[in-house]
Amino acid sequence: MLGVLAVVAMAGLTEELTERRAGVELAVRQTRRIEEAHQTAQSAQEVAQSAQATAERALFAVTVSAPIPQPLGPPDDVALLPTPTPFVGRADDLAWVEERLRAPEAGGAYALTALRGLGGIGKSALAGVAVRQVQQEGRFPDGIAVVPCQR
Repeated sequence: MLGVLAVVAMAGLTEELTERRAGVELAVRQTRRIEEAHQTAQSAQEVAQSAQATAERALFAVTVSAPIPQPLGPPDDVALLPTPTPFVGRADDLAWVEERLRAPEAGGAYALTALRGLGGIGKSALAGVAVRQVQQEGRFPDGIAVVPCQR
């Protein structure tokens, strides 16, 4: 009988050890999950802090930056073009440029014209004379923009 009691006691002890071992494994798994959740929360907090810092910098830039300049009126870049005196010998070229500036296909509302050629042959002078002549006709009341293209 003593042997049977010893076996039962051993079985009870083994069962208790198994339960303890299972409890320890469960506790270890729960601890890992808690640690993972903590790391995730830390990462989320870092992202939130970074986003807040970015938003604060953007707000500061918007509130501190200079006011947006308002247009002063229509462009009047004709002064960028030279006024040659006298302007002679380029009547055909002048007529060609003026025809494009008058833009009959666009109803005279706008014109885009480009001149190209070797440096020093008088492209800017030709443009200056042509623009001033069509401006005197009352064209382009909204202004004239000149874009110098230099290398």
